[in-house]
Amino acid sequence: MDEPEKNSCKTYISLRYERVKRCYYNKESYYKDLAEKKLNMCHITKEKWYKYGKLHRKDAPAWCLYHLDGTLLEERWFRNGRIYHKYGPWCRKWNGKGKLIEEWFSYQQYRKWNKHGLLIEESTSDEHLRKWAENGQLLEDTYGINGTSHKWNKNGKLLQERKPILSAEGESIMRAREWNVNGQLMKESYRVSNYKRHREDGPSVREWNRLGILILEKWYIHDKAHREDGPADSIWNDRGKLIQETWYFNGDLHREDGPAYIRYRSGFMTNGSYYYHGEKYEPLTKRAI
Repeated sequence: MDEPEKNSCKTYISLRYERVKRCYYNKESYYKDLAEKKLNMCHITKEKWYKYGKLHRKDAPAWCLYHLDGTLLEERWFRNGRIYHKYGPWCRKWNGKGKLIEEWFSYQQYRKWNKHGLLIEESTSDEHLRKWAENGQLLEDTYGINGTSHKWNKNGKLLQERKPILSAEGESIMRAREWNVNGQLMKESYRVSNYKRHREDGPSVREWNRLGILILEKWYIHDKAHREDGPADSIWNDRGKLIQETWYFNGDLHREDGPAYIRYRSGFMTNGSYYYHGEKYEPLTKRAI
């Protein structure tokens, strides 16, 4: 059925039909003589209710999706083109066996179930998100984008943590940590509310290997590599031997008393490059400071 124009003042319904086709396998003639039988019956697969060109229905869902056998798969409630349901969810979804799998109260508030009817995900109006495994173990507990967050594996081991803390200067920053399944801290980072890497009283990013040996350290101020009393970027190998150091000032390679980029091997410097506010130079031709 063709949909009327959107400026129509009538209340109308749009239905989508699909003709059922069934194929029967003929064993005697193998695949070539596949017999096809068309049934003279149609099934409604989608149903929409409109008023003045907008999805609208007062006491029932205005948008419905059906399986070919007539089973309801999804329903959505609209009033004057907007999602609306005064006493319940505006959207609900079922699997093909009639089990409720999703329930939406708004675009941020919803609940989801698995095929066994166990709650596996829930988000409330205050952006509180929780997820569960099939064994009932809590997998994630998050409060908004800038709030605290914890993630576990199905065995209850803490894998990720994000929480706001106060720096030494009294500034609110976000600290994020990651662990492996053995409980070893693998990564730690600090950011401000706009997701820029930032920390004034220490390194903004640190990483460890599975043995707990520090292998990476980076210093940032408002997402720019910066450190005044040492290298802003340091890298170690898995045995804890220093292999690279880089000095930055306000995002530019810079060092006044030595090379800004250094490579090490067996504890000895093998390569060094000199930079002054991002410009490379040779030590003998260094500009006057």
